[in-house]
Amino acid sequence: MNAEAVGIRESVSFHMAHGQFDASGRLLDPGPADTAAAALLRQLAWWARALRTARTAQTYPA
Repeated sequence: MNAEAVGIRESVSFHMAHGQFDASGRLLDPGPADTAAAALLRQLAWWARALRTARTAQTYPA
């Protein structure tokens, strides 16, 4: 099956999650997750702009 999707390399994950959060569900050290989320969103925005430009220039073939 082809999903006709592009991949984004970055991800936000929580290794050993049981020790990453306090009793109210907040991250004990949000720095790494914030950095990963920022990278993921930069890549997503790049792909969104690139694909919008490409789709404007030429219709995706069916």
